[in-house]
Amino acid sequence: MPCPLAKRCTLHDQLGTRSALTVWQTLFCDSGFDRCARYRLVAVRSAVPDDLLPDGRSRLPPGLAAPAPLRKA
Repeated sequence: MPCPLAKRCTLHDQLGTRSALTVWQTLFCDSGFDRCARYRLVAVRSAVPDDLLPDGRSRLPPGLAAPAPLRKA
């Protein structure tokens, strides 16, 4: 059963490459969402850090972070 919170998950905004997102979706969103660190925090109504990965790591690996938005001068 897929994660009921997948459509609202901000992880999609945090990953810069589609292939990396597909891996996380397969492992945690499509099934096994009860193992997802992000889901567990939402379930207890805690804030979810933007850089929290489903496996509980708190930093995105180099090369997977989305580029920072450009600031207008």
